Amino acid sequence: MAAWDDAVAGLRAGGTVLLTDEARDGAAHLVAPSPLHLDAVSRHGRGDIMVAVAPHADVGPVAQGIEVVRAAPRTGGVLLVPEPVEAAHDLVAAAGVAGPAVLRAAALPGGVLARAGEARAFAARLGLPRLSIQDVVAHRLATETIVEEVASAQLPSLYSDQPLEVHAFRGLLDGTEHLALVRRPGGLGPFGPEPLVRLHSECLTGDALGSLRCDCGDQLRGALKQIGEDPQGGVVVYLRGQEGRGIGLANKIRAYALQERGLDTVEANAELGFPADMRDYGIAVQILAALGIARLRLLSNNPRKRSALERYGVAVAERRALRIGPNPHNATYLETKRIKLGHDLAGVKAVSEQ
Repeated sequence: MAAWDDAVAGLRAGGTVLLTDEARDGAAHLVAPSPLHLDAVSRHGRGDIMVAVAPHADVGPVAQGIEVVRAAPRTGGVLLVPEPVEAAHDLVAAAGVAGPAVLRAAALPGGVLARAGEARAFAARLGLPRLSIQDVVAHRLATETIVEEVASAQLPSLYSDQPLEVHAFRGLLDGTEHLALVRRPGGLGPFGPEPLVRLHSECLTGDALGSLRCDCGDQLRGALKQIGEDPQGGVVVYLRGQEGRGIGLANKIRAYALQERGLDTVEANAELGFPADMRDYGIAVQILAALGIARLRLLSNNPRKRSALERYGVAVAERRALRIGPNPHNATYLETKRIKLGHDLAGVKAVSEQ
């Protein structure tokens, strides 16, 4: 990837890289191998700058208006926590600015990240390489294995005229277990050239408890039924740990309480300090690869899922909407998804997904 190569080369030469966050509308940060280098670049902008450095880094003197905050990357880095500090540390490590022993100690001298109000503008003026947090995730996914299959069995199902295969996978970074529910044409044959695939984020309240606040349970059952009938076969990848679009089960309940006070689902996430959608599909991509699927038809109302898969090298031949009707308890929630998150709900206001 040219952008990755340019960023790594720039850091190795002692330069600065612009790091953006697509999950937060392109919020911009700067990554440099030393605070002094960042200080020099910052003088081309205006306003205060925050510099986050590793816990034991020697930052030296910094200019007026620069605040130094010490921060360590969390376990798993950007693959588990797609945040600026983790991405900066992973990027600096990949450039070879610090050795892997330092990474294991969770202290990366030289890893520097800054926020600047006009970062994108003066980065463009200075010709700085530009990379997104999501690009850092994609690079690590392409060069590392982060999931392993640990068990498989037959699963007779209400939604298929033949038993499904159920494959259990475990994330190597955090131990989270995920499932792939597989139906092959004829039971044992290979998939067709474009199997039907649903990436389904765990929703305990909707999938198991019958909540009417969302349509997740209906989408899961509808996807299993469609895959059970599709002549090319298909897969439902059931992704655990993505409750509430990635904020977790307890925070999802907190978001429910805020919605009862009049906030919509996006506003509730913001009130709790989270983006509208924190999910990443890197684990799903590696699960699909383990099943031998590189080209597929995607069963989803969410165009961002297609973009995420294609970013990671999966060919999406078609995105097929999953039409679920509304109920009186989720109409506002679903309409918010259509308007604010861009879900493909043309003509059906309450069609959406978690």
